[in-house]
Amino acid sequence: MDAMLSKMPKALFVIAVALTLLGYGISIGLYELFPYEIIVSGIKTAKVLLHSTIRKDRGAFKDFVEIAPEDATSHRINSIANQMFSSPVLFYGGRFQFSEYCPDEGCLAVQYSTAGEMTHAYPFKANEILQANISPNFAYEDTGFIFQRDARPIGMSQYRNGDLLVVFQDKDTFPYAGGIARIGRDGKPKWFRRDYSHHWPTILENGNALVPGLQVGTKNIVITHNNRLHTPLHCVTEKPYLDTINVLDGDGQLITQIPLIDRLLNSPFRAALLQTTDACDPIHLNYIDIIEKSPVDSDRIKPGDLIVSLRNISAFGIIDGNSGHFKDLIRGAFFQQHSVQHLSELKFLMFDNLGRGETRRPSRLLMFDLSTGKETTIFPKRTTPDSLRNLFSSIAGKVDISPDKQSAIVTFSDDSTAVEVSLPDGEGLNVFYSLHNVSDVEGLPDKRKTNAAMFRLYGVDYASEYSKANR
Repeated sequence: MDAMLSKMPKALFVIAVALTLLGYGISIGLYELFPYEIIVSGIKTAKVLLHSTIRKDRGAFKDFVEIAPEDATSHRINSIANQMFSSPVLFYGGRFQFSEYCPDEGCLAVQYSTAGEMTHAYPFKANEILQANISPNFAYEDTGFIFQRDARPIGMSQYRNGDLLVVFQDKDTFPYAGGIARIGRDGKPKWFRRDYSHHWPTILENGNALVPGLQVGTKNIVITHNNRLHTPLHCVTEKPYLDTINVLDGDGQLITQIPLIDRLLNSPFRAALLQTTDACDPIHLNYIDIIEKSPVDSDRIKPGDLIVSLRNISAFGIIDGNSGHFKDLIRGAFFQQHSVQHLSELKFLMFDNLGRGETRRPSRLLMFDLSTGKETTIFPKRTTPDSLRNLFSSIAGKVDISPDKQSAIVTFSDDSTAVEVSLPDGEGLNVFYSLHNVSDVEGLPDKRKTNAAMFRLYGVDYASEYSKANR
C-alpha cells in the first residue's frame, strides 16, 4: 500500500500534464493558438505530397466503354432528330483527346460543321502555352506540379477570328485557378496569364473578355450585421478564395477588376454568405454573362448589367454594369448551379446540378423567369429517352445558347455527355460523347487497347461568328 501511495503523485502529475496538453490542443483548434498555422500548413502540405506520389498522367480520363478504340470517332456524335446542328459547334478536348487529329498531346478543341463534319482541330501545345506567360507574379503552392500533365483546359470561348480563349484549372495546387491563354488556330499561344483565372470566360462584342478570377485572402471573412453582430466564416487555412470579375482586352491586359466578395459584403444580400457550403470558397463564381440588349422596360436588369453564377450559395446575382454593385441576388429551387445566362426578356437559363427535378437524378436545364419567379425544367422531360433521362453532374456542367435562341447545348460533365436541346419543346436533337481512342497512352491500363475511353467533358459550344461565316 505504501508503495502504491508513493507512486500516486507521479501518476497524478502525468494525468495533469496529459489533461493540460489535451486542453491546450482543443484550445489550439478553437482559438487558433500557436502552433495552429504550422499544423494547418503541415496538413495541407501532407495532402499535396500524398497526391503527388500517386499522380498519373491521364488527363481528364474517366473510364472505358464497350466500344472499340478505332470506333470512337464514329460514335462521338449521335443525331436524335436526324437533322443538322443549328450552328457549327466547338467540342472541348484536352490532353490525350481527339488523338486522330492531334496525335502528339491531343486537341484543345475540335470544330464541327452543321453537318457534323470535322472542320478544324486546335492542337494542345502545353509547354508553349506555359512559356508564353506574361503574368509571372502570381504565387502557387504545389509539389511536383507539371503544367503539361496537371493543367486542364476547363473553360473556352472563341474570338471572331477563330482564336480560342482557354481557361485552365490545376490539379493539386493552391489555388486551383491555373490561368488563361489566347490560342491561335494553329495551337500556338499568343499570350498566357498564369493569374488565378478559373472557369468559363465570356468574350464580348468589343473583343474584351469577362473572366472569373480570384485573389487569395489573408484572413477569415467576417460578415457584419447592422454594425453589431460580426459573424466570421471559419476557413481552416485562413486563405479564402476571394472571387473577382476580371475584364481583359484581346492582348491579355487587365482592364478592370471587380472584387465580388467585397461587393457582396457591402450589399443588402451579405447574409447569403452564412449559407455557403465552403468557408474557404464562399461563392465559387463559375460564369459571367452580360445583358447586351434591353430585355423589357424593367429596372431589374438593363443593358450592360452582369449576371454572375455563384455556386456555393446556390444563387445568381445581377451586378450593375456601371458601379459594379449588386442590384439583386436570386435564389430558388436550384442548387449548386452553373452557367446562368440571359435568354430573353426576364428569362434566364442555367445548368441546375442538384436542384428539384422530376427524374431520379436531378441535373437539368432550367429556365427561371425573373418577373414571376417561375422555374421550368426544359430538359430532361417525361418524353426524353431513357438513355438521356438520368444524365447528371455533381460538379461543372454548362449551357450554351444558339445565336437564334431556339436551341441550347447542355453539358453534363460528370457523365461525359452533352445534348443539343430544342428550347421551345425541350426535345433532344443531337448528343455528343467525350469518346476517344487512347490505345497509345501508356499511362492508362491495358484495357485501352481494346476499349475506347470517356473523358470528363467541360463543354460543347456553338462556334463564333467567324466560324459561321466560313462553314
